[in-house]
Amino acid sequence: MSKFEQTIETFKKSFQDKLKRTDYDETLLRAIAKSLGPSIYENDFSKVACSDKKELDEVKTTFLIGKLGLIDSPELDDAIKEVCATMGSANRNKYRVVFYYLLVEKFEKRAIFVMKEKAKSEKKKKIAEEPVVHDALSDEIIDNYALYAAGAGLIPIPIIDLVSISAVQYKMIKKLASNYPHVVFNENKTKSVLAAIVGGMGSLELGIFTRILFKSVPFFGPIIGGTAVSGFAYFSTKSIGQIFDDHFASGGDLSISELSIQKMKDTFNFKIKKSKVPS
Repeated sequence: MSKFEQTIETFKKSFQDKLKRTDYDETLLRAIAKSLGPSIYENDFSKVACSDKKELDEVKTTFLIGKLGLIDSPELDDAIKEVCATMGSANRNKYRVVFYYLLVEKFEKRAIFVMKEKAKSEKKKKIAEEPVVHDALSDEIIDNYALYAAGAGLIPIPIIDLVSISAVQYKMIKKLASNYPHVVFNENKTKSVLAAIVGGMGSLELGIFTRILFKSVPFFGPIIGGTAVSGFAYFSTKSIGQIFDDHFASGGDLSISELSIQKMKDTFNFKIKKSKVPS
């Protein structure tokens, strides 16, 4: 049994033993788990601590608002408290996937995850039927462009590296958009949304900018600065790709409202902090 399947079994056991439920939708459970990626195996992220207000705020910002597209309101805080109560104060293993499942169920947002899994299934079917020419799956696109961005981050000339990283991210979004028939690609809109999402990262942004300038220092500057910028380029590109792909898969396009852009920006900042990129 694979590591993923073992983890899914743990979530199913949590439903059965802790929540006394057997009516859960395993397809939805798997879709939510896949959307979180390798983080479901990390002990510090795989569980939700209901006693930690900061963490609950992040659940609201990144999942309820950023992922499910809900508007901030006291109802969201009440829903999180309700899920905490449902999972039980004595339950130390409040698995994030199960926690998120209960929130999805409460706000009736199953379609967001089902649409993405359906889109992936259809793309896989298309690849099987037309093996000669096809677009790579979203995950492959994101992984490949994240590596391209990491390479661009190693460019020893400050500013040129940032321009190159931005160009890679722009091309990645264009490639992802081509996977969704309903998305009409717009060059100017893409650039403005991308700039809005990655801008204003505060101390993190200043830290990376310092490392970019450090490349100008002779001898070890390009090596030390390049390594830091390359790591940032990789994780930021991967995060941006996941955010845009989730947006497209849930039926969104590039006519993104200011509110949605702010949600995407908050999600991006959270993902970068979670990736532990040095600031």
